[in-house]
Amino acid sequence: MTEQRLLSVKDAQAQLGGISRTTVYELIKSGDLRRVKIGARALITSESLAAYLVRQRHGSAQPYDEPLPVCCSCPIHCV
Repeated sequence: MTEQRLLSVKDAQAQLGGISRTTVYELIKSGDLRRVKIGARALITSESLAAYLVRQRHGSAQPYDEPLPVCCSCPIHCV
């Protein structure tokens, strides 16, 4: 089975605990999540979602493009 690298907005909402669609788009606008457009579809990269969750767990306000500290205790591998 291959790893899913792009998530629909609906799937990203579910991964983030059922947050609203508007909140997902606010996270995209703020740079916390990275969006890829394919045709009319907006998709979220799984890497940016994982990095966002790590930043939330560690209380870091670093934008997605900056390197995160390596953490061996996270269930989500740090970027």
